[in-house]
Amino acid sequence: MVEFLAQLPASQRMHRRATKWLLREVGRPMLPAEIVERRDKVPFPLPVEEWLMGKLAEPVQRILGSSASRRRGIFLPHVLSERGFRVGHGWTLLCLELWFRLFIDRTLEPGTPLREIDA
Repeated sequence: MVEFLAQLPASQRMHRRATKWLLREVGRPMLPAEIVERRDKVPFPLPVEEWLMGKLAEPVQRILGSSASRRRGIFLPHVLSERGFRVGHGWTLLCLELWFRLFIDRTLEPGTPLREIDA
């Protein structure tokens, strides 16, 4: 369904500037009205803070503090070590660093577990 909807021109996916109009209409018979009619976006919650302070703390610090990351010069090493910064922005920085390794450096294979990523 997603592939089909993506192929449609925007003029067919929208109705009177209503977002996700066609998707809502397709889902109407299958979903409760409170979901179909909901106007506010509901984010998918992730326990990022718990991850960054728990089992991902070591791999994230290792990856962001790596020589490859330092050479790039985007992250300030002394700031990365601050606990509050790591919790608040660590996930975003990790995603950016992994993006660089995948698409710019081409040194990372998609799907590589964090524990296996070289520092």
